[in-house]
Amino acid sequence: MVYENSPYSDQNAGMHRVGIKNKNRFLTYEYYRERLTLSYLKRLSIYLMDQIEYLPRHLRREFVLKMRGKASGIYIVCNIARWKREIIAQLLWQETARSVYFVPLGVEKFKVEKLLQGRDDPVFVIWGMPDTPVLSDLAADRDIPVWRIEDGFIRSAGLGANHTLPESLMLDKSGGIYFNSEIPSDLESFLKTHDFLDQERELARRCMDIVLANKITKYNLNEIGGHYQVSSDRKNIMVFGQCEDDASIIFGSPSFKLNSELIEKAIEENPDADIYFRPHPDVTAGLRKALSNVYDYADQVWIMDKPYPVWENIERFDRIYVITSLAGFEGAMRGCDVRVFGQPFYAGWGITDDFLSCERRERKLTLEEVFFGAYLQAPSYIVPGTGKPSSIEEAIKRLRSG
Repeated sequence: MVYENSPYSDQNAGMHRVGIKNKNRFLTYEYYRERLTLSYLKRLSIYLMDQIEYLPRHLRREFVLKMRGKASGIYIVCNIARWKREIIAQLLWQETARSVYFVPLGVEKFKVEKLLQGRDDPVFVIWGMPDTPVLSDLAADRDIPVWRIEDGFIRSAGLGANHTLPESLMLDKSGGIYFNSEIPSDLESFLKTHDFLDQERELARRCMDIVLANKITKYNLNEIGGHYQVSSDRKNIMVFGQCEDDASIIFGSPSFKLNSELIEKAIEENPDADIYFRPHPDVTAGLRKALSNVYDYADQVWIMDKPYPVWENIERFDRIYVITSLAGFEGAMRGCDVRVFGQPFYAGWGITDDFLSCERRERKLTLEEVFFGAYLQAPSYIVPGTGKPSSIEEAIKRLRSG
């Protein structure tokens, strides 16, 4: 899949159009659609079904959708880095997109309006929660759905900041996203209303056991090192730091915004304990900047900025402190007592000790029920290199073998 030589390239409209380049001509999906009638495709259906794996992957889904009559309208996708665009496009084709355009955050209104001319069923798809006034205004004026997309909770063997492709993605069609506690997300609505079956709880338990047995976390960093001696004879507190400019803190933590505030709270609530602070791996790797100086607390807290296999030694810690970090839920899965100061997706359901309350989340859920919603129902698991549909079991196998 290429994103170059398009009439909507960066040099022209500031957009990228998904298509294929053949004999120096940029061929769009409309080019093929105009030449491949439904009756012609039906006559070729046996051949196509036999040879589908040999077709360019850019055309497989398009051909199948046209034969089924399910392809919908144009999907205008914003705030997606180039290295993620192929798998995002593949996911959206699975959502029956007919055409997929990528536009930058600062796209001008007239360029989006040009794309919308004569198009049926448009959808805006935005990575995360950036400020997108042009798309927001057009969505409001024309009643265009706004979907949001983010990484799933079993992401990769490596950091996203290093351009490691994800194993899972979360596509939210509510206009919100799981880390934004200001408005309900699809995940929150599911957890709030779904009538869980015993089979779903059992499936969640089995998958949780696989996750734990294979030591799976979000980034699956292979950390080997014994730089810190954590005594099992002491009360030990683990404080998980975050990237303080991360959207999950901006939109998911009304009160606590800085790692220093979290450290201070841990010290206040545990005056006789040994407290360990774990910086976010992006910060440790120099890929993101810290907004507070945690080293101001170095005389009261162990700063674990060197390799240490936290999850292999998590039983040594009596309590985990987080703002909105997924480490809170990963710790809960491992039987930890978790103290939460923001409003991540897993807070408010009775499985963590929450500093804040969320009036929308009054229901009490089990750990298995929250896992089912967050790890099985909400995400789309994909093959990172191709974007093909996958499963949680296959994702874990790839992570363990890689």
